[in-house]
Amino acid sequence: MDEANIVTARYEVPTYMLQPEERWFHFLYGNVPGHQIDYMYRPEVPQEPLTRQQFSHITRIVKLIEPRRDAAFAFAIANMSRDDTQYEPGHGGVAFVFGLRIKGARDHAGRDNPPFCHAAAVIDRHLDAEAFYYITMQFYQKLLPDEESRVEGSGWYHSYVRYAQTPEHTVPVIRSYLEDFNDLWFPPRSSLFFRWTADPNETPDRVVIVYPDGVDMATLAHCMAKIAAVLVESDIKWSAISNGREPDLTGGMTVRFVPRTEAVTESDDVVLANLEDIPDDPAEIARMLFNAQLVRMSYLPQVRVNLPYTQPQRAPTNGAAKTNDVAPAREINAVRPITGSNGAPTAPTGAVEKPVTNVADIGGISVVSGPNTMEAMFPQHDFAAELKKKQRRNQSTSIIALALLIVTLGILGVIWTVSNVRPEPPPEPSVLNTAAPVKTTTAAATTIAPTPTPTPTPTPMPILTITSTAATTPPGTSKTKGTSKKKGTNVDEILKQF
Repeated sequence: MDEANIVTARYEVPTYMLQPEERWFHFLYGNVPGHQIDYMYRPEVPQEPLTRQQFSHITRIVKLIEPRRDAAFAFAIANMSRDDTQYEPGHGGVAFVFGLRIKGARDHAGRDNPPFCHAAAVIDRHLDAEAFYYITMQFYQKLLPDEESRVEGSGWYHSYVRYAQTPEHTVPVIRSYLEDFNDLWFPPRSSLFFRWTADPNETPDRVVIVYPDGVDMATLAHCMAKIAAVLVESDIKWSAISNGREPDLTGGMTVRFVPRTEAVTESDDVVLANLEDIPDDPAEIARMLFNAQLVRMSYLPQVRVNLPYTQPQRAPTNGAAKTNDVAPAREINAVRPITGSNGAPTAPTGAVEKPVTNVADIGGISVVSGPNTMEAMFPQHDFAAELKKKQRRNQSTSIIALALLIVTLGILGVIWTVSNVRPEPPPEPSVLNTAAPVKTTTAAATTIAPTPTPTPTPTPMPILTITSTAATTPPGTSKTKGTSKKKGTNVDEILKQF
């Protein structure tokens, strides 16, 4: 992180530029010794992809977030892109915000238990229900790792107060603290889209979820994750999902989680529901809480991983466990440690069943108390394997589609050719009478013309020839000189007789 300084009165707010190996934007807000309640450390604004508008919205959240009575912390999922006119559902900025009260410390005015807020933000990342849940629980374990920190607040703040008197030591102390969050799981680039839509005139200004007193953080995070997964893919103008007691931000909708002992009567324009009644199906959540409807189905079903969660396990009503009372492997209470064997956090890539212990029935929802360290389940998803599988499927689909296209074009071509071939008209009768078609012999490869039909010639009238007996010469004798045939003369003589 490259530090810079922003001067506000006599105090210089340490700022930083995000380095290539860094992914999360961290905001620290609280009491600054010798100054007042202000930013202790924050990113320089603007810097890609963080905008001034997103920074302005998260500032309102970190300044106001406040734990409830007798609670060690407040948690909120904040929408940093609420007022962004260029916002595309599924690709905005989201912040995970924890607000604490530091026990045993005093602020600049001498007041006990000063506030401290740590927010981590990402922009245009794939935040579905699984990612929301996993990041929330991992962040929670890192910020409040044990029971003492959950009661006293962040123990690091006391170290900050000791070194904040010398400015040259302040930034190293803060940097050392943030190094513990470098391995906070970072989701891939978002492939979410516009999925839920609601009429602004029919959208509630406030949604209140009432939960039984004593419900643990895992149960709250599970329900918050389901609701947040619907809102990030909607056109609903929402501000935050919070279990704190800070006032709602104007200009947007807030989903407020309230313990049963602090629930009050709400106005008619507020949607009121019990935590145990929140469904698992995103479509039912959208309709029940926000009066929203489905826009269209996902065009990337292989990439999407926001599968519906099962409801938290309920305690058996007759004192004995039943087969249908046991939740499946994706049950929120069937947990495994978030960290691996080497102490590093494991990505959201699997779920291992684990027996549930200490199940107490509180208001219809079971609260599970496990080891001192909060454990969280997270289903396994191998993003690289899913992407390779999707690429292979797309290649096979492209080859099949190309083959079908070629076959279709060939069939259409044959049909077109057959439909456009016309038979030769028969020859005219005059041609048939004059000449027969020429025959071609294949073997000799020569053309033989047929013999034309001879034309009959009329028989001439016979000419009557009369010869004299004296002129007749017997056979074998030669003609004497002076003897000849006379045509016509004898005819005249015959006619004279008539």
